[in-house]
Amino acid sequence: MNELILSIFAFFLSLFNISLKIPVNIVNSFEDCMKLSGSIVTQSYPRVCVTNDKQKFIEVVDLVYERTACKIDADCILININDKNCCGSTGCEDKSGNNWEAVNNNWYTSVYQTTCQDGPCPLAQCNPAVIRESFVARCTARKCEKLGGL
Repeated sequence: MNELILSIFAFFLSLFNISLKIPVNIVNSFEDCMKLSGSIVTQSYPRVCVTNDKQKFIEVVDLVYERTACKIDADCILININDKNCCGSTGCEDKSGNNWEAVNNNWYTSVYQTTCQDGPCPLAQCNPAVIRESFVARCTARKCEKLGGL
């Protein structure tokens, strides 16, 4: 009798194509991965999300936006984009040239400085005739801009 009931039940399951599948979360992006329970997000730049089954998804970053994005003036600094050694400012440079750009400080330290090459930094040679303090990096309309030169 039990066999008959089990056979009828199996017949109806196959008739209606009922399956007992567990739903699977489909992960196609960094954002999907972050929503998935148990995923781990690294503290790298750009961030990487790793699922429980070890799939990796890299955060897509708008580098053009992040390069100049800001909220306050302190987010912005002036850098010499031709300084491949990343020596930084000595305070004696003529910052009026196009090689000096206002960028986001976090972008500079996490992206730009990682491309620095080893080499000696030049000694500061100040020319008192050069107006260098009149150029500053400021946050204007949520974008770092070089201002000055008056």
